[in-house]
Amino acid sequence: MAKELRVKRVASFIQSEISKIIQNDMRDENIKGMVSILDVEVSKDLRHANVKVSIFANTKEDLKSTIMSIIKAKSFIRRNLSKSLKTMYGPEIHFDFIDLSESMKIYNILKEIEEEISNDSG
Repeated sequence: MAKELRVKRVASFIQSEISKIIQNDMRDENIKGMVSILDVEVSKDLRHANVKVSIFANTKEDLKSTIMSIIKAKSFIRRNLSKSLKTMYGPEIHFDFIDLSESMKIYNILKEIEEEISNDSG
C-alpha cells in the first residue's frame, strides 16, 4: 500500500517536472506546438516512466518538428529530472505522443453524429 502511494506521488512529481523542463529549460526553436504532459505511469521499481504527451500544432510539419525536438532532448530531460528527483535512479523515459488536433476532429465528428441522431428522433 505504501509503495503504491509512493509510486503515485513520484509519477505526479515527474509529470510536473517534465512539464516545467519542456516549458522553461528547453531552448529549442523547433518546438512549435503547445505541449502538455497528460499522464505519467511509473514502474514499481521507479526505473521506467511512460509519459503521455499531447501536442497541439497548427500544421503536420509543426507537429513533426515538436515531436522530433522532444525525442532529441530525451537525455536532457532525464538528466534535469534526475537532479530534482530524490530517488536512487533517474527513470528511463518513454514518450507516447498524442496529437490533440486529431482528437478534436474526432470529437467534432462524434458531436455532429449525436446532433443528427437527436434531430432525427425528436
